[in-house]
Amino acid sequence: MITKKSLHTLMLLFLCNTCTILQSMRLRPLRSLARRAKSKIKILKLGGSIITDKSAPIGIAKTDVIDCIAKQIALYDHPVILTHGTGSFGHPIYHAYNLENEFNLEGTIKAYKAEKQLNNIVIDSLHRHGINAICIDPMHTILCEDGNIKYAPIELIKQLLALGITTVLFGTMVKDKKRIACSLSSDKLTTHLAEMLHISATGFGSSEYGVYDMHGSVIPEINPVNFEELQQFIGGSEHIDTTGGMLGKVQEALEADSLTSFIFNGKQEDNVSQFLHSEDILGTKIVS
Repeated sequence: MITKKSLHTLMLLFLCNTCTILQSMRLRPLRSLARRAKSKIKILKLGGSIITDKSAPIGIAKTDVIDCIAKQIALYDHPVILTHGTGSFGHPIYHAYNLENEFNLEGTIKAYKAEKQLNNIVIDSLHRHGINAICIDPMHTILCEDGNIKYAPIELIKQLLALGITTVLFGTMVKDKKRIACSLSSDKLTTHLAEMLHISATGFGSSEYGVYDMHGSVIPEINPVNFEELQQFIGGSEHIDTTGGMLGKVQEALEADSLTSFIFNGKQEDNVSQFLHSEDILGTKIVS
């Protein structure tokens, strides 16, 4: 029988071994290539609401939407960091086992297994569309402390980007020094990567056209000055969502350091391509 203590030890050893392997690779810096590509590097986060049927009690992937997005990414000639939520693959399990508030071994294993299944679907789609994509599994490479990221494989991501490889990460359960394990949302993961990699623009592909005001119109820009006034109009999710829905997404973006984010409808044809190529897109701009 696996106890909390043994799981804690196993996860810590796995993380340490992973870090040791990455360090032993002694990858070349490739700084000149990275500098040339830096301004073109984009982080694109795909919400669980667009790549899964979030109303389903079990994980159902929207493969047609995933394929459409992969096709658009394939047309972009610069490095991309892709993160994604897990929608109906993860949230119902988190809710059933109360994983946001307490550690549960069975729930943690079930959630990770389901989320990895969705990640494999995303990776397979990228490969079918000719994209050199590699998953950097957060469960194996990220360490948190009381829910906050303390270590992420930033140098490895830099090396992969310099080689023109699309890196893919997803929200999941990760090792936590205080809680044994914690839920790392794809929104928190996305903004952390943007800060650490000094990426100026991040796109959040959602099922909405942006953040709406009290009249149902898209708010063009949210910043620390007007957020207090607009916060009352920003809601959560109509489906099971343990990460705070739209309000959680906006708060994560505003808490980031010097980050410009765009929330737009990721299902709308060519919107992903438009964000990657120009950032001139209908949606809400969030300036931290």
